[in-house]
Amino acid sequence: MKSTTTKLSDSKIKFEITGTGQEIAPFFDRAAEKLSETLSIKGFRPGKVPTKVAREAIGEHAIEHEAQELAIQDSYYEFVQKEDITPVAPPTDIKISTFSTVDGLIWEGIVEIIPAITITDWKKAIADKKPAIALDEIKATEDEVAQTLSELSRNLATSEEKDGPGEKGDWMKIDIDVAEHAQLTEDQKTKVRATGIGLVLGDSRFIPGFEDHLMGVKAGEKKTFDLTFPSDYFVNDLAALAVPFVVTVQEVKKVILPELDDEFAQKYGAPTLDEMKKQIEDNASTHKRQEAQEAFENELLEALIESITFEAPKALVEQEKDMITSRFRRNVEEKQRIPFNDYLQAIKSDEVQLRESFASQAEKNVRIGLVLGQITREENIDVTDNEIDEMMMADIMQQTLANRGEKVEEMEREIRARYKNEDFVASLKNSIRARKTMDLIVNSTK
Repeated sequence: MKSTTTKLSDSKIKFEITGTGQEIAPFFDRAAEKLSETLSIKGFRPGKVPTKVAREAIGEHAIEHEAQELAIQDSYYEFVQKEDITPVAPPTDIKISTFSTVDGLIWEGIVEIIPAITITDWKKAIADKKPAIALDEIKATEDEVAQTLSELSRNLATSEEKDGPGEKGDWMKIDIDVAEHAQLTEDQKTKVRATGIGLVLGDSRFIPGFEDHLMGVKAGEKKTFDLTFPSDYFVNDLAALAVPFVVTVQEVKKVILPELDDEFAQKYGAPTLDEMKKQIEDNASTHKRQEAQEAFENELLEALIESITFEAPKALVEQEKDMITSRFRRNVEEKQRIPFNDYLQAIKSDEVQLRESFASQAEKNVRIGLVLGQITREENIDVTDNEIDEMMMADIMQQTLANRGEKVEEMEREIRARYKNEDFVASLKNSIRARKTMDLIVNSTK
């Protein structure tokens, strides 16, 4: 079949595809054969109905409709291959003006494609970029190590009942209510009230000033005080709301932290406290270096996309906005443990507005992805089967290291099966190519 194209923009083309009646005729036979496969006629087995009988039972209208779909699919695939384009979404504005075995096929549509990106000298665009500080000079501070040790010690803390007043570091179990004279709606009161809440005084997990009012309060006592919720509080109904709190302290316990010694370190798998501190320092230093490396890589990528002019396909930008919004929602609900609708109320927005707020970042992400892909192609960066095999063996070793016997064999079979999945391997190759390309870009600045 023949095709013509009209460029509407860097990332959008209009196309027309035509075929003769002779080219269209086979699609009617294919359609009849396909529809007859599921045809049930008394006296004939499915798939064994004679052609003439099948066509009469199916009806010419149904056959024509199926033939048209097959012809559109095949001719579009042929067009994409011939023009060597990469669509980013199904074609739109489809118009089928002719379809018959006499007049042939004429149809048109509009499709967004990966634009042609011209990179004259990408190395020149980042030639003057250098890391703010050498990675090997980045290390965790003593305060950061001490903070991590403090957090780990709390995991092994014990507690004992306390008759005296609560002090900083003590654990309390409280009920939260509002005073009878409170000028709040019933819904607001419900959102303030809570029963059996646990907190450690001084952790600042509640609204600012809340824990300060509980210092010096004993178990069985009540404390009444006025406090205003922050204006940016995540529950919109409570933001900037002045509340007369009534807090009943059910229990007060003294939190007893373990001694930071070798015995403490051994509970975390380290032979000595000094060795544990070194492990914490090494891990924290590695994390800080990774953050610095990512920041430098982002700086390089932004310099690259600023040096290259091209249009990001709208369909890809819309897909990226969906992905960013989805990741953001998971972070709010799973990490911050805040209902997403409550978060949206707190920021006085809705999901549509939030999604649109990611438009700039989404376009940047798409442009970065396209530039990386172009550099990958120009530099002939690829992934060999040997590299995939090496990753699979490393995966097997890592996941079976702590197991033995039949469990190891079962896990190895599952891993090998995963590496035979074409979609998994294709995704893995894309990740490896992107990483190799990024490494090439970083190394070019040295």
